[in-house]
Amino acid sequence: MLDLIENADKYSPDDTPIQLVLRANPDGGAIDVIDQGIGIPEPELEKVFERFQRGSNAPEKTGSGLGLSVVKLLVEGMGGSIEVHSRLGQGSCFTVILPS
Repeated sequence: MLDLIENADKYSPDDTPIQLVLRANPDGGAIDVIDQGIGIPEPELEKVFERFQRGSNAPEKTGSGLGLSVVKLLVEGMGGSIEVHSRLGQGSCFTVILPS
């Protein structure tokens, strides 16, 4: 979760709120990390969880491109899943779904 929150902070304007939404359902729960940052270009969404993947619209931001791939491995290792919805220039929502 920390990596998702740090990414939301890194790719959002200063003093922009980041939302964490916790939801329970009969099969487990979900956590949304929602930002109002730069967003992810649509063609890159399907590759965002691959190793060494970096957003083309943020070349000035530092990073190895490993964070989201590690998050995905950890979430899937707990029997969960992760998905992303994003709009360029409006922000992103990463949702972690975990079983009970």
